Amino acid sequence: MSQPRWRFVVNLGDAHPLEYGGYFVYRDMTGVYGYEAELVELLNENDERSKLRVIRVCLDRLKEVRDGDAVHLVPFTYEATWPHPVHRYEEWFTDKLASIASYVGRTVEDLRASLCSEDGVQRAEAYRNVYDHEGWANGNEYPMTLTMAEAKRRYRSALQRPRTVNDRKLDKLKKEARSAAGYRGHTLKRFVTHYSKTRAITECRECACYVQVNAAPLPNETAIGGDAVAIGCIGSKKKEEVANGKM
Repeated sequence: MSQPRWRFVVNLGDAHPLEYGGYFVYRDMTGVYGYEAELVELLNENDERSKLRVIRVCLDRLKEVRDGDAVHLVPFTYEATWPHPVHRYEEWFTDKLASIASYVGRTVEDLRASLCSEDGVQRAEAYRNVYDHEGWANGNEYPMTLTMAEAKRRYRSALQRPRTVNDRKLDKLKKEARSAAGYRGHTLKRFVTHYSKTRAITECRECACYVQVNAAPLPNETAIGGDAVAIGCIGSKKKEEVANGKM
């Protein structure tokens, strides 16, 4: 079997992936291994010298198999002639799709369709939804650890990738959203970019208030919205009260 030749496809993470979290998608040009992705995040966001954790996961294409009212998500290569009942081959997160979809603001049907899509980028976003909810250790229990210098060498081609108009708009909106939310006492997690590449969403680390940015809003939508830019952080207030002995 030939060795894979990985080609960088897209970064679905932040515009500054090594500082605020990257999600790099790769495709094997030999066609043997398909698509894989790497989640990159700082081990300590408050330390400028922090190392980075890299979690690489496979983006296997799945297939829907209906059995009465049940819908099973199984490997794309599944055939009815396989020896065991279909439910023996379904993915471990199949029964969790409803809670995952609700967590990221998608429908179960939309999430399932992305996991079964021929488009590896759509699958990358769907798998990210799964692991953000269920934990990345389910995709890879043995992450790599890199220094910033090592990460810059590893992702040289990805960091030099030309950015689109929507990328630049999202970058600006994320900074404005962080500033507005920070003014109200929120500390935002890294943004998760929607596979459409025009929207991104995140939430406060302390109170789970959310904020969404949209680089191409419809007439009845806003570019920045969510309770994190509308109300103060309850979590930070509780911490202050504890520190002052009021609780």
